[in-house]
Amino acid sequence: MSDSESRTLFWEGVRDSLPIQLGNFPFGVIVGVTAVELGFSTLEVIFMSATVLAGVSQLAAIFLMAEDAHIAIVVLSVILINIRFLMYSASLAPIFQSYSRLRKATFSFFITDPAFALSIPRFRDPQENKSHWYFMGSGVSIWFFFVLGTVVGAGLGIEIPEAFPVNLVFPLVLIALLFPVLEDRPSAAAAIVAGSVATAAAPLNHNLGLLAGVSCGLIVGVSLKR
Repeated sequence: MSDSESRTLFWEGVRDSLPIQLGNFPFGVIVGVTAVELGFSTLEVIFMSATVLAGVSQLAAIFLMAEDAHIAIVVLSVILINIRFLMYSASLAPIFQSYSRLRKATFSFFITDPAFALSIPRFRDPQENKSHWYFMGSGVSIWFFFVLGTVVGAGLGIEIPEAFPVNLVFPLVLIALLFPVLEDRPSAAAAIVAGSVATAAAPLNHNLGLLAGVSCGLIVGVSLKR
């Protein structure tokens, strides 16, 4: 593949991801503002977004660390929230199997929900060019706007009114992300069980209720899928 074709595919990925930035950028702002309000420094939250690129799990980690949760609880919660990326990676593995480990590691960093959703139909279409440059273009664009949003939220001194319920940001974001993926009985059952268990176990220390809810939801969802 020529350099011009690679550049064309890269910019096609960037172009196709632009509508996603209407939600991605504001979400980065929310992460930045929330982290600073909960005691993190501007540099800390920007560094987190630039190196982790996982908005929902970042919010979970931010809230847990702000409540002095044990590091094991923070790590396990983040792993459970991000476990879907194992499935994304399994779908993309055959496409990138011939590449070096370094290139695979680079591509894996840019695996996000929107980048996967944009790229996988193209990879599965026999009429489409299966170059990784399209995936990279969408991934880099999503990373850039998310980090930019975090910089704006954390670095411009935006203040949240005291009456604003900051603790509701994380659950509201999860709810907004939840409904589009409730496509079948297992996913709906997993969501209902996870929410019910998390609510019932909310009084537990260190946000263990969230961990219990996610765990139970995963068990129910996987069981019904089988």
